[in-house]
Amino acid sequence: MGRHPHRDRPNTTPRGACALSASTHRHESYSVGIICALDIEKAAVEAVLNEEHGGLGKIAGDDNVYTFGRIAVHNVVIACLPAGVMGTVPATAVAKDMMRSFPVKAGFMVGICGGVWSKKTDVRLGDVIVSQPDGMHGGVVQWDFGKMEKDGIFRRTGTLNKPPRPLLNAVQSLKSRHQRRGNELHAHLDEMLSKNPFMAEKYGHQGREHDRLFEASYSHPGGDTCDDCKHSRLV
Repeated sequence: MGRHPHRDRPNTTPRGACALSASTHRHESYSVGIICALDIEKAAVEAVLNEEHGGLGKIAGDDNVYTFGRIAVHNVVIACLPAGVMGTVPATAVAKDMMRSFPVKAGFMVGICGGVWSKKTDVRLGDVIVSQPDGMHGGVVQWDFGKMEKDGIFRRTGTLNKPPRPLLNAVQSLKSRHQRRGNELHAHLDEMLSKNPFMAEKYGHQGREHDRLFEASYSHPGGDTCDDCKHSRLV
């Protein structure tokens, strides 16, 4: 059998550094786009790149600042909303500029979500969530596509389209792999922190024993921690 052309090449990347390749790519090389709302989200995405690419010249009229790289076999371009600016309108502007500059076939909004706990689905801060269509839902429910009626009943007045078929196929493949091998999230995080040790304090998991879940109706007294919260209201 012939040898794989890349398998025997020595790894010359210093430990603790992401491989930064020369800018040999073009705008046409990037078909996956990632948009983050916050800098701490963008930093986490950049930290899991298998390879970071050099910069490219900007297209006229595109105000975004990009990071380029590779995740597995996919070349990705990453952008962030402007500092101190949030909402759907700025996100749309970032997405439109990205679509104008790159042939993006799959776009992802990647960021932090809140915990949505239930007895059926135990979702906590720090979990990674991937949505999929279910019943009348396309996979994501936009909060302003609805109205609150009497007796506290929320009625949806619109829906978002489901993701494209290639992404749904990828989700199905991921689920089946997790059934056989379990998820490899801890391995990815360990690798991320080994390459970026400065991130360990802020991005390392605090441990499940420190993950305290309070009743949804409990009004927290405030502050940066839950040290003064009533432990009698813990779930």
